[in-house]
Amino acid sequence: MTKAKNSGENFNPMTITLPSGLTVTLKPMTGRAERVLEDKKLYKTGALVDRYMMECIETIGDKETMTPQEKEKALLEMLSGDRNYLLMAIRIEGFGPDMIFTSTCPKCGKDSGYQINLQDKLDDGTFPVIPYQDAPQRIELPVSGGYAEIGYMTGQRERQMAQLPDNAIHQGMLLRIESLNGERPTLKDLENMHGRDLLALRAAMGNMRGGLDSTIELDCGECGASYKISIASVPDFFVPSMTSLESAGI
Repeated sequence: MTKAKNSGENFNPMTITLPSGLTVTLKPMTGRAERVLEDKKLYKTGALVDRYMMECIETIGDKETMTPQEKEKALLEMLSGDRNYLLMAIRIEGFGPDMIFTSTCPKCGKDSGYQINLQDKLDDGTFPVIPYQDAPQRIELPVSGGYAEIGYMTGQRERQMAQLPDNAIHQGMLLRIESLNGERPTLKDLENMHGRDLLALRAAMGNMRGGLDSTIELDCGECGASYKISIASVPDFFVPSMTSLESAGI
């Protein structure tokens, strides 16, 4: 990921190429982006991340200028793996690559402190860029003998997912199923589907990945257990310095 200065008038607009080949030109991050993160209404509607990125983006694609509405439309159409890469670029350019944070171990429940360099994790492949497969992808269903076609998550689907209740597993799956035996599936179709067919669908969705994978493995400082998290799910990713070295126990 190319580096650029980020200090007021000395900021040189940086154009990055996302894993899909789409280009994005960033603009200086300001306090307006941080203010977006405090908007509870945006959080409830699932639009918070989009508005955050809009504050840090000049243009997407080959356009010379873009209205806020055009930016939002482009972000909603963007593949989730590209959005992950874009968020990483925004974070590194806006606040620098160093990140100090705490994480709670799912095994012992204790907090441990960590310090990483995001740029180093990109460069050494800890955060890999995975090539996209052709989409939609056809999946054969082992019990019914039918098939389903699945697509990638996009910004629009992320927003819809954010508004679903926690137990809406089938509704979440519907967001990625393009067709079932050539027809648009319904919630009833999934509720009537055999368990092994559902399992095959979920496995295929998990394996069909593309773009930046920002998952990192951590070792608990208390019990030594290893577990994985998405680095972008940590509050300090968006608002650095919330956790200090001292409070993280580093």
